[in-house]
Amino acid sequence: MAGVNNELRTLHVLGSGSAKPSALRANSSYLVETGGSLLAIDCSGSPVHEIMSRGLDPGALRHLYLTHGHADHVYGLPSLIHSLWMLGLFRQEPLAVHGTRETIGIAKALLAPFGLEERRNAPRIDWRQADADRPGELEGAAGLRVTAFPVTHAGTEALGYRVGDTVFSGDAICDDRLMSAVDDSVRAFVVDCTGPAGNAGHAGAADIAELVRKRPALESVLLTHIGFPASEESAVLDAFQGCGAEVRVLVDGDRLELR
Repeated sequence: MAGVNNELRTLHVLGSGSAKPSALRANSSYLVETGGSLLAIDCSGSPVHEIMSRGLDPGALRHLYLTHGHADHVYGLPSLIHSLWMLGLFRQEPLAVHGTRETIGIAKALLAPFGLEERRNAPRIDWRQADADRPGELEGAAGLRVTAFPVTHAGTEALGYRVGDTVFSGDAICDDRLMSAVDDSVRAFVVDCTGPAGNAGHAGAADIAELVRKRPALESVLLTHIGFPASEESAVLDAFQGCGAEVRVLVDGDRLELR
């Protein structure tokens, strides 16, 4: 595809945990650093603090991609917008926030009690609705191609995102929707892993490993949204015996180079 950014890009793991509180893991969210710009996937905790603590510029944030409207994936949005307001950012060019109709409705409702869209010199937000039922190409930054695709998660409108050659599953089970998104051109797979076995809303290691074995071109499988105890990590990794891809359990603060 002409104009696509094929440069090395950096994945920053802001949080790698599930909704279950943990002393070791914040709720799952990520930054992708590319061509001097930042893209965020999900919004937990104190996002601007996380950006600045890594020596990055919050003014370089161009897009926020929300996977779904569950609290652990969106509750940091008021903090993000308030912090951008305090810094005097996004008064001219807006921050693009992507999500399904349901998710955007929840996100707007989170901002409303604080008047964060109405106050003087409020950061401008460009709300961009993605289709909840079929894949669609979205605007990225610095020529980076981004695609949203529907996933199955607990009866809610939920999306995964492909950013360059990396797929972020969001919260999802392993079904035909996810299998279609992780095609033979994908090189890295950042995937929700609830433990050795899956459940009604989340993939488990056994399900993910079955998918990975069908995609020999995958180079790395990055397990995230971790809620299982450390004592189960070896069982989780054992499920991937015989898979060609490198498999690792992400931790908060990880910094990885991707293509």
